Amino acid sequence: MKFAPFLLAFCLLSPLSTKATAESVRLGVADYVKSGLHTELVTSTFNLLKKVLEPGHKLEIIFLEENELSKAVENHDVDLILSSSFFYRQMARQGARDLVSVETVKDDDPNQSAGAVLLVKGDRTKFLEISDLKNKRIGYGSEFGPLSFIALQGELTSRGVKANQFFKETVAFSTGIRDILDKLKNDTIDAVLLPACFLESIIEQEDLPTSWLRVLEPRHFSSLRCAHSTVLFPGLTLSSLPSLNPRLSRKITQSLLAMPPSEQGSYWSVATDFGQTDKTLRMLDLDAWAADRAWTLKNVISKYWHLLLAILLIILGLISYGYVVSAMVGRRTEQLRSALIREKDLKRQALETSQKLEQMQRTGAFNQLSSLFAHELGQPLYAIQCFCYSLFRRLQGEEQDKKEVLGLVKDIENQAVRADEIVQKTRFFLKGKKAKPVPIELTDIVKRSITTFTATLHKNCKFKLRALSREVYVLADGLDLELVIINLLRNSYEACAEQSGPKVTITISKSTAGEVVLSVADNGPEVPESFIKSLSKSKISQKENGLGFGLLIVSSLIENYGGRIVFRKSSYGGVQVDCILPIIEDKESYE
Repeated sequence: MKFAPFLLAFCLLSPLSTKATAESVRLGVADYVKSGLHTELVTSTFNLLKKVLEPGHKLEIIFLEENELSKAVENHDVDLILSSSFFYRQMARQGARDLVSVETVKDDDPNQSAGAVLLVKGDRTKFLEISDLKNKRIGYGSEFGPLSFIALQGELTSRGVKANQFFKETVAFSTGIRDILDKLKNDTIDAVLLPACFLESIIEQEDLPTSWLRVLEPRHFSSLRCAHSTVLFPGLTLSSLPSLNPRLSRKITQSLLAMPPSEQGSYWSVATDFGQTDKTLRMLDLDAWAADRAWTLKNVISKYWHLLLAILLIILGLISYGYVVSAMVGRRTEQLRSALIREKDLKRQALETSQKLEQMQRTGAFNQLSSLFAHELGQPLYAIQCFCYSLFRRLQGEEQDKKEVLGLVKDIENQAVRADEIVQKTRFFLKGKKAKPVPIELTDIVKRSITTFTATLHKNCKFKLRALSREVYVLADGLDLELVIINLLRNSYEACAEQSGPKVTITISKSTAGEVVLSVADNGPEVPESFIKSLSKSKISQKENGLGFGLLIVSSLIENYGGRIVFRKSSYGGVQVDCILPIIEDKESYE
């Protein structure tokens, strides 16, 4: 019996100890629940839950906005959720499971106990359908929660409309239903969005005139005996999370289903179909799996990791292959570099030898040509000299025989013609055997000439070709045209070679007379107008080196094919030479 006082003290203190160590059951409540249609039912539910959980547990009620409530669920800070069916289905991935959903005497199905209604002024006859509200202002009560707004967005999306771009403005009011209706009456807004059955509940409780209101697109064939403009969903839902003890979950469910209806006619039931809720959330990309469909780096890696791994292995293989190939190419490049240096030395030696041979050939050809020209031209010149002397003596005499004077003049003319023939013969000798002219595409021959000329180490000069978009044919010998173009390029190059940025521009254009114009211009030093006139007149250049007959030969070749040559000042600073030739339109007739 000596332990009796201790046993008595333990029995007296046990209830206090149990109460002090009671485990909390945390109920997260969306803030719009306390001001919705079922406030009496919610209050009675809180009181009942406190009694059901006692004495081993105590109820901790936390009112939060939906975004805060979502974070609380993710952080496992709540065990129960009281919210709209939309929010409950969004928490499905966190393990949320519905226990009970609200049902009222105004509906026969807890699966269709909530929706939204659009109200407009009765005299606004142009508002007959929801589509008539495009680019209009609508207002809704922020205290009613997002269910009505989500229901309307789902309705618009199901009709193929971008809900976030449909209305001109959506205004959330927190001033009560009377103030919102006053704004509608004063045309501050064009329509009011309310939860289904909310207006009917207000009318039952207080005198609120509604005869001037009209429901937009009312739906009559449903289980809900209230005006609504959208499809219906399960309403207020109490759901549990995995942290809630299963025995408590069963006890809570049984107790709530046994609750009597509130004075507003609301009671707890079991919703069996959240399909319309899920469909709406899926259309708006707000469902629990929306994040998985977003193209984020985490999702891509999670979904395509095997493909990314294969790509990574391929890249590593390519890098390894590139490294091996790079090493091989490096060794081969070094060999080629050595070979290229030897080739440049050989090319330089060959060029020096070629230049010496060319100089010797030019000297020899000039000597032969001079001898031939002097020998052939000597006879007619000597004859002309004799005839002139005889004519001079005749004119000094007192008597002058007109017939003899005319004869001497005729002889002088004949000898001059003979001298001209010798000059022509010498020119043909320079050209070699005369080839038959054929149609030649001018752009191709110009390109070939530029390539040939730039290949002889004229790399420091920029050659720019501006050609016509179509092919241009002229009747000439290809070798002659190439000789003309190379001669002009050489003259332009030598004229601008001392400039800081030597540039030669070759242009192929069409004149107003229908002829083709081949222009060669350089950016050499500016030349006086007198120099241009002297070139146009004599066609003999004033270069210190060379014979000076290059332009003369060019002019002769161009004229030989029915063309002409013109000299003028270049817009780039130097001299521009225009070779004008007739165009061959029907080249097939010459073939």
